[in-house]
Amino acid sequence: MPQPSIFVIVPAYRDPECLPTLIDIFAKARHPERIFPTVCWQSVPELDADMLPRGGLHRNVTIQDFHVNDAHGVCWARNMTQQNYRGEDYVLYIDSHSRFIPGWDELIINELKACPAEKPVLAGYPAGYTPPHNLDIGAAPTVMRAHPFNENGEVRFRSVYLSRVPERPLRGAFIAGGFIFTRGEAVREAPNDPYLYFGQEEVILSARLWTHGYDVFHPPRHYLFHYYNTTATPHKRAMHWDDRRDWEKYLRLGKARADHLTGYQLSSDPEVLRDIHKHGFGSRRTFQSFEEFCGLDFKARKASERALRCHFIEGLDQYMTGPIFIEGIDDVRAPA
Repeated sequence: MPQPSIFVIVPAYRDPECLPTLIDIFAKARHPERIFPTVCWQSVPELDADMLPRGGLHRNVTIQDFHVNDAHGVCWARNMTQQNYRGEDYVLYIDSHSRFIPGWDELIINELKACPAEKPVLAGYPAGYTPPHNLDIGAAPTVMRAHPFNENGEVRFRSVYLSRVPERPLRGAFIAGGFIFTRGEAVREAPNDPYLYFGQEEVILSARLWTHGYDVFHPPRHYLFHYYNTTATPHKRAMHWDDRRDWEKYLRLGKARADHLTGYQLSSDPEVLRDIHKHGFGSRRTFQSFEEFCGLDFKARKASERALRCHFIEGLDQYMTGPIFIEGIDDVRAPA
């Protein structure tokens, strides 16, 4: 019986870590012949050619080449890769700066099968690594909570570290762009919206997956690791907004599109509404039921205690030693 196949979505923006990521994904897989990554490679060819040489890449890798002048952000890049989906059994969303644990492919499939849902999704913020292979192996498992809406009306997510390892995946509400694993048909049911920008990606895709009948679960271990572009990073990656003077246009359109989808402010602008019928909500569950489940109110732009403290995760208290700290809200000092 053939091993199940995994389609891997890899948006990559002038990233020197992309090649090591592709090498590691096959080196650590139990069945590398069943892994099929597509990379949306956005670069300045005369400057970045050495970052992703084509010789020696695994035969299953597909590279889509785009000049940075033709790139429109990470949601667009993920959508570009999804056009190469050919019916693989599973799909894995990662970023182009990732590392993996040995046997990740077999382990993650078994974890997904352990989720008690018809259409489960594994998701979460990965633990960190520093190149080349300094992985935060001992990182505690995490779940995801909402942060209060910011001054721009966007809601972002944060990790909550658990003090005790769960026996099984915990049902949550939110996905993380750098790690999503689910059945392959999700690519066709809820493809990434290419007209959203960075700040809208995770919350809108969380809602869209929910309305298509998918349930999010946070795994009790880390299967991959992420190189975070923090202020402590010695060599920061180039970002889309670093190279494109018109990046605020994409941000403005993405925010207006998200506001239309969530009902905060409806738009009649054809540019905002372009192809929106392809990237709206599903019919299995309503958007309002997503708001009720996760505790977000998009019209009021309010995150309730349910959203902030992960009250939607059943039995979470047994895996924590203290309350969840919300910066900007709690007066007490965050636990160490």
